Amino acid sequence: MGKQVRFFTLLEDERLFLDFVSKQSSTKIIECYSKTPEPEVVTVQDVLESNTWTFYLWNTCYPVSSLQIQEFKLQNANEQNDHDARRSFYVGMHLGAPVIEYHRSSRLVPGEQLVQGRLWADKYAQDGLGFVYQGDVFWKWYDGLSRWIRKRYERVQGVDGYLGSEAVKWYQNGGRLNFHKDWRWLERMTEKAKDAEKPIEAMLESLGSLLTQGYERERLIQELSEFIVVLHKADREQDEDIVIEALRSMRDV
Repeated sequence: MGKQVRFFTLLEDERLFLDFVSKQSSTKIIECYSKTPEPEVVTVQDVLESNTWTFYLWNTCYPVSSLQIQEFKLQNANEQNDHDARRSFYVGMHLGAPVIEYHRSSRLVPGEQLVQGRLWADKYAQDGLGFVYQGDVFWKWYDGLSRWIRKRYERVQGVDGYLGSEAVKWYQNGGRLNFHKDWRWLERMTEKAKDAEKPIEAMLESLGSLLTQGYERERLIQELSEFIVVLHKADREQDEDIVIEALRSMRDV
């Protein structure tokens, strides 16, 4: 169980919030997935120029333990039966790590829709085989960040969440808001691949078909990266492995 505040922002709205975050000396912005065993710290500009939707806010007063690191094995499809093949890893956070999830809003999707973002934190952190309360100081840190959003972004009648000033102008000029992302198309694709004799190859074939139909490659890679987070949170390990390895193969091409 946790707390969250939802919002809609365009890039300038987002920059103002992240500038506030970055001025707190103990708070770092880190990648959702890293290729090293340590959290990968990024800058505000890195975030704004990124095609990634989800980052974590990490208060360095709360060290991340090895128990709160999750390794995701990435393996090329043609190496899956070779136990001696070199393997690489993504490193991400277990649910319950002492971080705040920052899911961006400032990305437009087809149809000129602005996707809702959120700031979310879990009440409990992993400690050995159990979970412990994050503590009042952790929540004071979270409340300070969420209070900035509530005080500086605006409420618009009929809209769930807060809107940055640039997002308000965009919305009032006819822009459409997207409150939930629809993953059903990737769900169907993954289920179909899982039933095939060679799931990774089947997944890549379906993705390749999308590309030949004109689907933008970078956008597809981004969609897969986000879908991995969705699968991980749902503890769907088999599906997650298929998508991770398909994503790695796409990036290696």
